[in-house]
Amino acid sequence: MKKSGVKIGFTLAVVASLLCLTAPARADRLFDVSNIGREGTVRSVNERGIVLAVKATGTEQAFPLSQVKRIAVDGVPELERADVALAEGEAEKAIELYRRAQTKTSGKAWMKDYINARLVQAFADSDKSGDALKTYVELVRAKSPLAGQVKVPAVGQASRREADAVLATINAALSADASNPHNSRLKELKIAILIERGDPKEVLPLIEEQLKSQDVETRTQARLKQIDLHLQTKNADAALQSLELARKEVDAAYQPQLFFAEGRAMYLKEQYVAAGLSFMRVPVMFGAMNKALAAESLVWAGKSLQKAGAAEEEIRAVLVEAARDYAGTKGAEAAVQMLKEMDGEQQGQAQQAAK
Repeated sequence: MKKSGVKIGFTLAVVASLLCLTAPARADRLFDVSNIGREGTVRSVNERGIVLAVKATGTEQAFPLSQVKRIAVDGVPELERADVALAEGEAEKAIELYRRAQTKTSGKAWMKDYINARLVQAFADSDKSGDALKTYVELVRAKSPLAGQVKVPAVGQASRREADAVLATINAALSADASNPHNSRLKELKIAILIERGDPKEVLPLIEEQLKSQDVETRTQARLKQIDLHLQTKNADAALQSLELARKEVDAAYQPQLFFAEGRAMYLKEQYVAAGLSFMRVPVMFGAMNKALAAESLVWAGKSLQKAGAAEEEIRAVLVEAARDYAGTKGAEAAVQMLKEMDGEQQGQAQQAAK
């Protein structure tokens, strides 16, 4: 009986060891925007995106951040849940889950960068502009390859104190490390903060420097900001000169912004008919592409028509289009307000005539 016990014990030990050997290895799962999943191991992040060693092929494949919908990592369920929440517009929930996942990044340097990149978007989507700015600067200072794939956050609703703190951090970072490959992004953010603070004279020299960048997107954003600054300082001729250069330089995707800027420049020059035509091009040609800008353009077209002395029915038609076709945008709200004001004026004139 004793001998049999030894055999059984030995057999159980062998089975247990075999089970360990044959148990499936833990794997990460990356899902792209088409929701196609790939199993493997996330190795790192680089300039091309998230690098996954794909189990099925035995090869490494890089996925741009914009093409990654979610990543599932064994032992860190919060990461995938956060990605899902962010994709579904639940930014606050995503922030909470990403922060939980941050406590489990030990041994996974890629995950820290990935979470920070996602947090920039989550903070921006939840109107936490100050946190979005700080997180983005952290990403750049860490020289994360993903910094170049994250949209530079808008200053938005960041308080003056938050913006000043971020600006101080940017200045320190630029002074401390001139070799950081993402310094152009920090300069772009610095320009945005200075514009928000109303320091155009300080900004224009920085923009000129950005226009010399090797990075196409950096040059594009610099040119657009240059145009906007000229308009803010009511220098219509300089804005139009920059617009001519922009039309030769920037991608066609920015055409709506250029037509809108052209309308503003012509409005400043009191060429109201030309301004109205430029504004109207935005909804006619790009209405489906950029609804918010289309609605705002229609409002400006309405103002231009008023200044040009157009018939009231023409002005109303433009404003009604903005309110009806682009409901929910700020431009639509402004159009409704203008229509109410016109109704009030008309009513007042009728009452005056009746006296």
